[in-house]
Amino acid sequence: MSITFAISKPLNLFIAPRLIKGVTNKLGVPVSCQVKAIDRNTGRLLSSTKSNESGKYILFGTKNTSVVAFDPDERFNAVIQDNVVPK
Repeated sequence: MSITFAISKPLNLFIAPRLIKGVTNKLGVPVSCQVKAIDRNTGRLLSSTKSNESGKYILFGTKNTSVVAFDPDERFNAVIQDNVVPK
């Protein structure tokens, strides 16, 4: 298995040195959607990507990260996972 993702801006790994991996689902079915990692102390955007067709994504974060996923059809509110512990 391999996961590829594009980085649209240069990445500063001193700001967001930790990997966050996950899967996005909508009503139990994997979905591709916009996913963002946000520093919960400052509100700063750490990284952003679009999950693949299997819903898998990789982000870069810190020890104080919130992950936000957005419904591509805009039928549901954004989903926030707070206090994510990166590996």
